[in-house]
Amino acid sequence: MAGQNPFLAGKHPTIRRDEAIRAVLLIVIGLTFGTIFLLSDRPLIIGDRSAVVRGPAVTASAASTGFVHAVDEYGVHIPKVRHVPLVTPSAFGGPPRDLPATPDEVRTLRYGYSINELDILGMPFIPRRQYGVLLYYETPGEFVGVPAVDYNLRMAGIPVAAPLGAWDFPLWRYIWGWLFLIALLGIGFFELGALRRRREALGII
Repeated sequence: MAGQNPFLAGKHPTIRRDEAIRAVLLIVIGLTFGTIFLLSDRPLIIGDRSAVVRGPAVTASAASTGFVHAVDEYGVHIPKVRHVPLVTPSAFGGPPRDLPATPDEVRTLRYGYSINELDILGMPFIPRRQYGVLLYYETPGEFVGVPAVDYNLRMAGIPVAAPLGAWDFPLWRYIWGWLFLIALLGIGFFELGALRRRREALGII
């Protein structure tokens, strides 16, 4: 070892800067994990769950009322199985998340995309197709829908099949866990650089 005394290394400007950056990163990571654990309704360790990615509402038609009853009778019923978060929007005076805002919306037909998502540490990572594009409505406990095929579209009073595919829905909401993983990789690269800069500051070859 040559150069500065190791006991004075903490006073080197480069090392002080890296330590300050590290402290900020640790605080941000801690706040992020804390927020996820408090607010996320996804499995907090690892798991999967079914969901329907909400799409546009279907234009009301004369057949809609009867068709909704047919959907309830013959459609798929996807239960909303979820972890109960420690803090919910209702704690701040707001409506529960992902539920219809008013009773009128409970039986509103919408397009949706049925997925099964892989969740790790309360974050979504991989959405996989389950039933695909649906005509569905939502209740506090489940999604109820039928495939958006030509026959069902005609029964719902929709004259032309909508050209919908998987990427016509906001699936990014179900993959944002990757951003956290990318951030962790960035912190790893920062630590490698900080180690190199520390060795240079201490004169270690």
